[in-house]
Amino acid sequence: MVKVEVSCEALIEKFVVWARNEDNIRAAAVIGSRARKDDHPADVWSDLDLLVLAKDPRPLWESSDWLREVGTPWITFVEPTPGDGGFERRVLFEGGLDVDFAPIDVADLLRMADQPFPPVMADVLLRGVRVILDKDGFENMIQAVKIAPPAVSPPEESEFLNRMNDFWYHTAWTAKHLRRGELWRAKS
Repeated sequence: MVKVEVSCEALIEKFVVWARNEDNIRAAAVIGSRARKDDHPADVWSDLDLLVLAKDPRPLWESSDWLREVGTPWITFVEPTPGDGGFERRVLFEGGLDVDFAPIDVADLLRMADQPFPPVMADVLLRGVRVILDKDGFENMIQAVKIAPPAVSPPEESEFLNRMNDFWYHTAWTAKHLRRGELWRAKS
């Protein structure tokens, strides 16, 4: 696990050096398991999640050229983030380091400052944030912002059983398609 942690910290340092010189990037923070100390902290399989505050997040989604400033990307793609209509750039760097860059528009963060954060973001921020770059004093704002813990209610028994059965059915279904060599069908 030490090797992975060293790789993560080295990548964070390279990212900060690059981002300091990018006017579009205003702040960045480690979120997820690598920012948590008590509640499910990082292990050897943990990825690195970076929240990036930008004046315009689109260049971070639309181009992958900037990734070479922080490491050697093997694979990268963009996918929607849960709940907010944004996107994140997922990257597998040389050596197998898995990093998710989640760019957020600074204007969106400022709008959220006067109201509770959306539940998905509140859950992430409540569990741990480690600010690694802050050009405009966002760390103080994030500490003072109203973060309402998401309301969690257990599912009804029938919903729980349906989800469990769906999971186990598709686990067997995927294994069968992998065994048959139907990789595209197994992935879908």
